[in-house]
Amino acid sequence: MSSSDLFTTVVAVPVAVPISPMVPITPMMPITPMVPIPFPDPIGMQSDTDINTTFSRTSMVDETFALKKQGYATGLATALVRSTRTIHPLRIWVVDNSGSMAIGDGTRIVDCGGPSKLKSVPCSRWDELSLAVEYHSQISALISAPTNFRLLNGALGGASDFLVGENSDDVGHALDIMHKASPGGATLLT
Repeated sequence: MSSSDLFTTVVAVPVAVPISPMVPITPMMPITPMVPIPFPDPIGMQSDTDINTTFSRTSMVDETFALKKQGYATGLATALVRSTRTIHPLRIWVVDNSGSMAIGDGTRIVDCGGPSKLKSVPCSRWDELSLAVEYHSQISALISAPTNFRLLNGALGGASDFLVGENSDDVGHALDIMHKASPGGATLLT
């Protein structure tokens, strides 16, 4: 058996998969040369004006840095900022504030003095969801990623939706609406 009868990779996926040198390649096995599939750079695919925004590469670097300061890994922070500019320029949340959200089977994390001293405590589903909306509102504002939050049943005497990520006072408005809202009404999604 010659060395040309053995291959070190099998293709059909963009990742090389090693084959044991002890296994000869037979004519029954498909042999396809590995062709890398290019992964396009979203920044190069569209200019900032193509998606009707006024974002610049400088703001993207600043926002990536701000996410890194929040504890995000560099690659994740970069991917998140890029996706908000090119792939998902608007995010829409439907926030369930139906009566079932008052049930106390939720969980929230409490900081008891450091990263190794986190504690999980019970709470209502609404408290758990409110914390998630608060967090994502702050992240959306931090990276100027417009996000529309809509309460499923509206709010008593208040707004039933709010947009975060376009103005500097968005987060305060969002938190005010979430603090005034409470679970009640039917689950309209069933």
